[in-house]
Amino acid sequence: MEFIMSDIINITQMEILGIDKQHLYYSLLALISVMVSVVLYLIILKLIMKRYAILNLYIITSLVAIILAVNVADLLLLVVSLQTVLQLIGITGYVLAFSLFIRYMIRKST
Repeated sequence: MEFIMSDIINITQMEILGIDKQHLYYSLLALISVMVSVVLYLIILKLIMKRYAILNLYIITSLVAIILAVNVADLLLLVVSLQTVLQLIGITGYVLAFSLFIRYMIRKST
C-alpha cells in the first residue's frame, strides 16, 4: 500500500529521522477523526438549535452502538462485520420510528 502523499513527503528521510509509515498512517487517521468529530459536532449543534431531539437521539445511539460493537468485538477477540453493525443501527431506527408513530397515534386519538 503506497502512502497517499508520498510525492510530497520524502518517506526515506522520515524513516531516517525515526518516523515509520505506521506513524504517518496513525497521524492521518487522527487528523481524519478530528475532522469527522468537528463535522458531527456542527451537525448535532444545528439539530439542537432546531430542537430535533428525536433525530439527535438516533444519531447519538447509532454512534454509541458502533463504538460499543467495535469495543466489545475487540475485547472478546471477535470479528464483527460492518454489515452487522449497520443492521443493528437500522433495527434501532425502526424501533425508534415505530415508537414515535405509536406515540403520535395516541396523541392524535386523544
